[in-house]
Amino acid sequence: DLLDCQKGELRGEDAYKSFADVREDLQLTLDDPTRFLDSTQVGPDHSFKFSNKLYGREKDIETVEQAYLQTSRGSCNGVLILGEAGVGKSALASHAEELTTHANGYFFSGQFDKNYTTKPLFIIGNVFNQICDAFAENIRTNHDKQRISTLLQNSLGVQAYLLHDILPSLSKLMPLKSYETSNHFVDMARSLRFLFFTLLQTLTSHFAESITILLDDFQWADEASLLLTSSILHDIVGSKYVFFVICCRDDDIKVEKNSHLAQWIAAVSESHLKKIVLCNLNADLCRKFVSDTLCLSPRLVCLLSSVLFSKTLGNPFFVRKMLESLKEEGCLHFSLKGTRRRWVWDLDKILDLDIADNVVALLTRKLDKLPSDMQQGLQAAACLGSSVDNSVAEVLSSQLGFNLCTILQQAMQKGYMDQVGSKFRFVHDKVHQAVYEMMPEKQRRERHVAFGLVLSSQALNNGNDDLLFIAVGQINRGGP
Repeated sequence: DLLDCQKGELRGEDAYKSFADVREDLQLTLDDPTRFLDSTQVGPDHSFKFSNKLYGREKDIETVEQAYLQTSRGSCNGVLILGEAGVGKSALASHAEELTTHANGYFFSGQFDKNYTTKPLFIIGNVFNQICDAFAENIRTNHDKQRISTLLQNSLGVQAYLLHDILPSLSKLMPLKSYETSNHFVDMARSLRFLFFTLLQTLTSHFAESITILLDDFQWADEASLLLTSSILHDIVGSKYVFFVICCRDDDIKVEKNSHLAQWIAAVSESHLKKIVLCNLNADLCRKFVSDTLCLSPRLVCLLSSVLFSKTLGNPFFVRKMLESLKEEGCLHFSLKGTRRRWVWDLDKILDLDIADNVVALLTRKLDKLPSDMQQGLQAAACLGSSVDNSVAEVLSSQLGFNLCTILQQAMQKGYMDQVGSKFRFVHDKVHQAVYEMMPEKQRRERHVAFGLVLSSQALNNGNDDLLFIAVGQINRGGP
């Protein structure tokens, strides 16, 4: 703006009102010249370049860092991050991943899913399978392999066979067989809690390696996973190697105060997990976010950010989606006219728009404009949960009549999905919810049953137990 001013192009609402405005712009160019001094960079489709900053989270970041440091001293074992959907829980959790990487530790994660019925402990089991795989890769010699195998057999005892179906990757570290024996006199829940904790303690202590375990969308955790996690947190106190990050939406908890989850959170001791409650951005932080996104001084986006704040209440995810929606509606565009390459908008047109009052409604409107095959592909993926494995997508392609993997790759380019390993994943649970709710309930049930039948046939032919559990879950969701 300072450069534009000397050209006589800064007039009206854009003009400086005081030296304080000038000073603020000078500070911005010093602090972030690539964003506020250089020519604004946009993608080929004039997409936004969102900042990775965690706005207004300085104290929360400090809490995560202090908790991580305290873990190395044996006085804390993680953080519990609470907040409504879209407030930035996963973004804050990613800071713990950075800390772990910097400390040369291991980072493992699992995400629970409301619309994906699986066997109890399925997600926890996946995380521990990741842990077993990682430590197995860390074994260099046959002597080391034999030593850790003996150590685990002695630690886990004769009941280790109970982990055979839940943790198949444990067989990479020790012999593991499924015994044909009666479990009638075995307290399965208590035994599993002992086995999971002992396995975790033995591996981390033996290798002297720090690990971070992220459990996301914990509000959807099954009761068995709640009890197991609580037990591990209680028993792991004093460990210098294990750091938990648990992200949980608390908007449902406030309504269901007597739920198992609410009781679990109330029982969590500060010595186990440091609680962090995230709130929406205030008006000033919302203006800062819009300013950084559009690469314009905060004073220039004041009116626009006020409108966005009033509609979104400062929810970071909602603000992002609202900006994208305004661009698609033609109310916000990147101007190449004259010497000023910048984002411009029609505030009167924005005020006249019938803007959705919640993020799901906003996303649904955007989804309605997608090509039919992409809508069909996203809806198929939504029936399978917040993520879908590439192999499952390939199996369903024949039933759907199109290549689901290709469609989901196209959806990634549109920003609805991302890819983590072999899985396609919805970028946010609100996106997943919006896609799923596009379908009438009858259609959802029909698809669940149809997918379940196709997957069960494939699972039985190949002897794939994991695929069979997915198939059973689908059929159950489609049933009466």
